[in-house]
Amino acid sequence: TKATEAAAKEAGVAFVDLFHPTLELFQAAKTPLTINGVHLTPEGNRQLAEVIATALLGRSVSASASMEPLREAVLDKDNHWNNRY
Repeated sequence: TKATEAAAKEAGVAFVDLFHPTLELFQAAKTPLTINGVHLTPEGNRQLAEVIATALLGRSVSASASMEPLREAVLDKDNHWNNRY
């Protein structure tokens, strides 16, 4: 992560450390946050999204239930895209 952070800084782009926060999330989780050790569950995606948003915005961000309709629309579009192509 240090090398990636240095490269991002050199390129002048944002860097979000996902490695260390996800280690903490996985250790604290009462249920698995992945379906197979790699691919996140919906809860894992929610928690990771909060980590990313918090890092990018510089303040604590919590997922809101009001965003669920948007999430469902994105999943529906993804399903249609993947089944068409």
